[in-house]
Amino acid sequence: MTAFQRAYRLNVGGVEIDARAGVGLNSLRIAFSIERDAKRNPNNCEIQIYNLTRAHRAALAKQAEVRVRLEAGYVGDVGTIFDGDLRSARSKREGTEQVTRVSGGDGETKCRTARINKTFGAGTPVATVLRELGTSLGVGAGNLKDFSDVRLSNGSKSLTRSLTLSGSVFDELEHVTRSCGLGWSIQDSALQLRHEGLPVGDRQGPLLRKDSGLIGEVEIETKATKSSIWKLVASQAQIAESLGVPASLLRPGTEVAPLRSTQQTLTKTSTQVTGVCLLRTDLIPGVPFRVESEAFTGNLVCLKTVHTGDSHSTDQWTVQWTGRPYQ
Repeated sequence: MTAFQRAYRLNVGGVEIDARAGVGLNSLRIAFSIERDAKRNPNNCEIQIYNLTRAHRAALAKQAEVRVRLEAGYVGDVGTIFDGDLRSARSKREGTEQVTRVSGGDGETKCRTARINKTFGAGTPVATVLRELGTSLGVGAGNLKDFSDVRLSNGSKSLTRSLTLSGSVFDELEHVTRSCGLGWSIQDSALQLRHEGLPVGDRQGPLLRKDSGLIGEVEIETKATKSSIWKLVASQAQIAESLGVPASLLRPGTEVAPLRSTQQTLTKTSTQVTGVCLLRTDLIPGVPFRVESEAFTGNLVCLKTVHTGDSHSTDQWTVQWTGRPYQ
């Protein structure tokens, strides 16, 4: 795979570099590192643009709110790998070249500024609360429509009592999704919801093997984590009082024990698979994909990706990925 088969399009606040027809000798050089995961914190991008014109550098400096969109891939197969907000753009001469360094976050401005102040009465569908939060966040709806039947952890589809949401949408959305056993993130300026441990249901990732872009062998890591849970155990007197009967009827002839606590240790085992493949746009956090290699064969949900590329290099145009097996 040579650099001249690569293609990209970069738009920063209306300043566009279009090399979808292929990277050639006259194309501007860009290099990038796009870090994405399935957590709520904004995804991160770092892009270097070589030898932008003075006018384009001045245009970036004048804009208050700037959108950054990077598409990359190969001629005839280019897709979005980052779509978010500009944090900063700094230009500096390095040797004979003028290098503009662009930093951005996916949905970062909305996550930081979106607010809500609303009360939902008892009996309100949980899906209504979730939809209101998604709308208030101000990013794309993403797959929000797929969660019209969402339930609380107790199985209820409706609020059992009134709920007031006040303050940061970012924080309130986290509280509500946790109560429903959901995880959320922002991918390409759109909301992505998914059930914990499972992939999203509206997208399908790639099949990775040696003849379809998998580079080298995958690495498998299994971790065992221990956690302690302290539980308060009610005394016989408290149990008897709640039942409205004498304590002696519970255990005749035994002494009533005081309130006490017990510790329970839980051990959880998790497996993660990491690997590297040629750059592709259908491998993003949350999507299901499949790996077939000597070390591992099975289905994974993507947890994290790092898209790395240099348009004028012959080796940097890859995705480093991390996934977790699921049934």
